[in-house]
Amino acid sequence: MSAVLFAIIALVGWGTADIFGGLVARKVGGYSSAVLNYILCVIITSFYIPFALPELINFNLESILWFIVLLPIGIILLITLYEGINRGSASLVGISSGSFGALVAIMSVFFLRERLNLYLIVSIIVVFVGLVVYVIGVY
Repeated sequence: MSAVLFAIIALVGWGTADIFGGLVARKVGGYSSAVLNYILCVIITSFYIPFALPELINFNLESILWFIVLLPIGIILLITLYEGINRGSASLVGISSGSFGALVAIMSVFFLRERLNLYLIVSIIVVFVGLVVYVIGVY
């Protein structure tokens, strides 16, 4: 149950952040707002480091290398999100980019060895059908 609670908090946080990030992106551009977002996140989260020291000792070289590889990918994805919001409808960009959960569920089967039940499989299919219908409707 706590995982679902954390997911709901993330849902509300990301949804709110995307709207306010979109407001900033429309004023300063997607590239600038994404870079500013990352800089502010590093500054703000650095205050948490003293409280997380016991967990930080669990990092190894492989984990650090993964973070180094994934950081630029995350920046590129944030830039594309803000550019999409800047150039189009924030609600449509938010809905289509927010459907990444279906892809996460599929990838978790391969990388994390998780099993999907019938409800998740049907939900994933509905999400992808919805995205196809959305793309066909827009273009």
